[in-house]
Amino acid sequence: LPKLQKVKEGEIVSPVNLQIDLTNKCNYDCVFCYYKVHNHLKDFNRKDQLKKEEAIKIIREAKDCGLKSVEITGGGEPLLVPHFKEFSQEARKLGLERALVTNGVLVACVQIYRKSKHH
Repeated sequence: LPKLQKVKEGEIVSPVNLQIDLTNKCNYDCVFCYYKVHNHLKDFNRKDQLKKEEAIKIIREAKDCGLKSVEITGGGEPLLVPHFKEFSQEARKLGLERALVTNGVLVACVQIYRKSKHH
């Protein structure tokens, strides 16, 4: 709770957790999608994607400031990002805890493929 005490004292402290949106691309068009339903992002573009170099730079700089964990989330499906694996590996190398927000479809597809490959 030392950081909380610093905040109470008016000191600026670095974040412990970072939510990063790697992409707005999605493999679904859900009617209940938060971004679609709330339309709170006028500039929301389904093709937007954070470049690998930018994403890695962000977590490296945040780690230098005391970051402990990264949550990979966003307006789209992070597993569609070609450099997702490299980004996740870099976060691991930096010693960051990782969390992933996904619709799970691509995870299921990979598991089915792996199982069918071994049978």
